[in-house]
Amino acid sequence: RVTDMCVAKLDNFAMIEELESINAHLDELVAEKSRGLIEANKALGESEEMFRIMAEQIVDVLFTTDTHGVMMYLSPSCRGVFGWEPSEMQGRKFSEFIAPNDRAASRSLEKEIAAGKAITNLVLTLLRSDGSTFWGEVSASLITKEGAGAVGTLGLIRDITERTRAEAERLELERRLFHSQKLESIGVLAGGIAHDFNNLLGVMLGYLPLLDQRREDEKAFRKSLAVVTQAAERGADLVQKILAFARKGDTVMKPVDVSDVVDEMLILVRQTFPRDIVITPVIAPGLPMINADRTQLYQILLNLCLNAKDALPHGGRITIEAHVAAGGDVRAKHPSAMNDTYVLLRVSDTGTGMTDLVKAQVFDPFFTTKDKGKGTGLGLSVVYGIIQNHEGFIDITSTLGTGSAFTVYLPTAPGQSAETRPEEWEDAPAASRHETILVVEDEPGLNDLVCETLQMHGYAVVTAFDGEEAVRAFAEGRDGIDLILCDLGLPKISGPDLFQKFKDIDPDVNVLFASGFFDPEVRSRLEAGAASGFIQKPYRMNQLLAELRAVLDRM
Repeated sequence: RVTDMCVAKLDNFAMIEELESINAHLDELVAEKSRGLIEANKALGESEEMFRIMAEQIVDVLFTTDTHGVMMYLSPSCRGVFGWEPSEMQGRKFSEFIAPNDRAASRSLEKEIAAGKAITNLVLTLLRSDGSTFWGEVSASLITKEGAGAVGTLGLIRDITERTRAEAERLELERRLFHSQKLESIGVLAGGIAHDFNNLLGVMLGYLPLLDQRREDEKAFRKSLAVVTQAAERGADLVQKILAFARKGDTVMKPVDVSDVVDEMLILVRQTFPRDIVITPVIAPGLPMINADRTQLYQILLNLCLNAKDALPHGGRITIEAHVAAGGDVRAKHPSAMNDTYVLLRVSDTGTGMTDLVKAQVFDPFFTTKDKGKGTGLGLSVVYGIIQNHEGFIDITSTLGTGSAFTVYLPTAPGQSAETRPEEWEDAPAASRHETILVVEDEPGLNDLVCETLQMHGYAVVTAFDGEEAVRAFAEGRDGIDLILCDLGLPKISGPDLFQKFKDIDPDVNVLFASGFFDPEVRSRLEAGAASGFIQKPYRMNQLLAELRAVLDRM
């Protein structure tokens, strides 16, 4: 029994020792876990402090929302951007801070984020606390939590008002520069234009007296008449090309057929360049379209041709080439060229050439080798700017005394068709259906011609020579007048003002405007007022009759 008691005591001691060992081990585990928690808390604190410092230092607004778009957190920078304290914006929906005209965009933004799409650099008009607006660039993405799915949105707002304003000012300055340089180009061509017009007028003035003499000889009469008509058409075409080139306007990117633009430009330079300069086109058939502003593409070619002309003071040859260039070949010279194909335009001359120093500066603004007062040095810098805006490239090769070549690469726009052109007018337009036309034209000869032509084709005609006469004539005969053919530049009352007076008399009035030049802004105002149509002067009588008939048939 004593032995059993001793054994039991020994077992208890062993158990106690084992329990003490377990307790010691547990103490070590607890101590290790505590150290880990302390370190984790310390790291978390450091992380939170780092986040706080970053949130307080950044100029952009960092924000979070819940799944309903309610603002949960905003960085302190919202004071400077929105004019509110973070606490004033918390608990309100993000959409409350978006200007009404951009609310639809914000709803689309919320849907895309909810679908798991990250939004980057979306520009919205946002509201400040004083009611003013600013342009904000918003980036946002969905916040998800394991096991819970989407829990909200994390985003960033950047105030880009000044940047946007500066960009708008830059674009406006660029537009003015382009327009100024276009006018300079026309100034350079002015002598050639005057020479060509005098030639055309000489042809017309010389042949007109012959018409009366050749009246009995039908063949000779028709031949003389054809020469006069062709001279008049050439003059009208030259005027239209100059006006189209010189007009102001925003950049309009459309699919353009380069060969068409080259053909148009060739007509102008051949009519205006000295006759001792031979201009040779080498245009590959079936060129692909490029996405370009037609007027600016015209400006590239014209400026390069003017530059070549200046290099040929004693005559010579200018060659204009256009063909397809493989993207790989362009990339070998310009590593940033990403397109598979480019249209290559090259204008080369057999002129004086350039030194390496001149080549290095040729695209610098205001750099010129011309004598003082004979050039601004903007022509080639404008060309360079246009090419950059079209994501293209330009190379120069030149040898002093031998000539120069400017090679332009413009990316193609595969699968697109060229901008449509008006079809030729029918030779025999449909006759009148006994309609009455009010003709408002201040040029007596043209007024008489139009009235006589309309009457020959069965129309009744009422005439007016200025804006005030036109208003009186329409007020007196409004019920019987089916259409008004109205010149845009009239004495006393003209353009949109006259149109408004017509509409005050009859809101459903139909007016076809005619002009030698339609200012884009004026035309937009007339279109907004529902003008019936526009016809460009000078027009053939068959063209006028066809346009009148088309407008009347639409009524």
